[in-house]
This record gives sequence, C-alpha cells and structure tokens, in this order.
Amino acid sequence: MATEAEIEQAAERLWQAFRQQHACEPVRNLIGLDDIAAAYAVQERNTARRQQEGGRIVGRKIGLTAAAVQRQFGIAQPDYGMLFDDMDIAHGSKLAYNDGLHVHQPRLET
Repeated sequence: MATEAEIEQAAERLWQAFRQQHACEPVRNLIGLDDIAAAYAVQERNTARRQQEGGRIVGRKIGLTAAAVQRQFGIAQPDYGMLFDDMDIAHGSKLAYNDGLHVHQPRLET
C-alpha cells in the first residue's frame, strides 16, 4: 500500500510532466502496480489542481472496458478518468497536430 508521501510524489511527478509538457518516469516505482486506491488518489490530487487553475470537468472517460483488453493488461476492472474543457474539441473542428496536445502520445476519440 502506497503511503501519503508516495501518492503526493506520484501526483507531483505527473503534474510537473503535464505542466512542462514532457514525459516522466513511471509512477509505478512510487505507488506500485496493483494499488488502485493510490492511483485514484493521485488522479484526485491532479484533478483538484486542474480545477484550481480554472479547468472545468466536461465528462469522464471509462477505459479498459473489454474483457480481452483487461486480460492483456492483467487487470480485472475498467478504469476511469476526467475529461477537461481543454480536451473537448467540437465535432467537425480542425485541430493542428501540436495545437493543445500536451501529451506524449496524443489520442483522439469520437
């Protein structure tokens, strides 16, 4: 079980990577591979930070819903995350490759 300090370190590592727009070391060395509660605690901290900076939640994303994909990743349940207003691109809009994509491996979904 990850400690509060490890959760805070993981959140800070991911936050700095987000703010500086660069990849970071995986946080699994801080919170482990199987501590779902710790992973969601990290997410909650950074969600709160985004909201404090004016980010607005416009939806949620559920991932790993297919049993085959769960088996592939060695998990037994879907995961979820927040979608913020700056992630929401109107249908039919044009998006330049580097326009607002502050992630290492950008993905688009409809």
